[in-house]
Amino acid sequence: MSDIKLSVVVSNQSSSAVNAFSLKTLETALTGLESEIRVLEGNEVSPEDVINELTGEYIVWMKSCVLLGEDTLRTLCFFLDEHPETGLTGIRLLDGHGVYRPESKRSFPSSWNRMLNKLGSGRPEAKPVTTGSGEKEGKTELPSACIFLFRRAHWEQVKEVETGYPTCAWEVQLGDRMLKKGFVNYYIPERALCIHKSGSHSKSKHPRLLIIGREASIEQVKPVASGRMPEMEYINGWNLGEHRMMDAICRKNQMKGFTDITFVYPDVRMEQMFLFMEKMPEKKTTYHIYDNTSDETWITTIP
Repeated sequence: MSDIKLSVVVSNQSSSAVNAFSLKTLETALTGLESEIRVLEGNEVSPEDVINELTGEYIVWMKSCVLLGEDTLRTLCFFLDEHPETGLTGIRLLDGHGVYRPESKRSFPSSWNRMLNKLGSGRPEAKPVTTGSGEKEGKTELPSACIFLFRRAHWEQVKEVETGYPTCAWEVQLGDRMLKKGFVNYYIPERALCIHKSGSHSKSKHPRLLIIGREASIEQVKPVASGRMPEMEYINGWNLGEHRMMDAICRKNQMKGFTDITFVYPDVRMEQMFLFMEKMPEKKTTYHIYDNTSDETWITTIP
């Protein structure tokens, strides 16, 4: 039996800055776990061929638009350890404004959708589950295509099973095969951020920026922010050496009308960012991530 716990396949589909930072959050999430990483550039090989080459007990399939929390993969491993009946497992995805993405849970294409496909109207697509807020753990027909986890041993059992969705995306076929073999597809409300590209600042007529980090980091980021966004009316800092992270969501700051917020990483952990974005009442806020462990990596989250 392999000593590798997780085999991770990353499909590069985002801007170079997002790709690089996605890999950084992945490497952090893999800390303490025996793992291997395979990065795919486009459709260079079939998913089936890739999986057959992997050796991990569990396989994570993700797109590079996903930024992971520090404990995301460990939580997923614990879940699969305790639920041997699990087929595919997905998680709670947030968009660039901290809003829950309904496609975190999906349903199979309808019979009508499949009939249109037969008539030449394109490939049938799985549909987002638009009911509920995604806060509860439970069964789902399909997880998001952006990230999901499954046992390699289960792959060996289902890869020859005939699917009822032969023209659908491969992960839809895989989810169908898992169910037909008697496994259960699950969703757990573990947060991750899904951004497809890095943009610019808020389009507000009065852009105002709040930087959240340690005092030294704030002073480091201010000139960078001014250079990237010279139209900011003013730039303030929230010093984590003096204030709690979540206290930045206060009436005083909301009345100041901050249109943009920059998180300094790793002063602010990824899981803190996700929670902050989700709890922030203003869902039009533009968020930025400044990575001060690299050469001034700056990412603006775009839904």
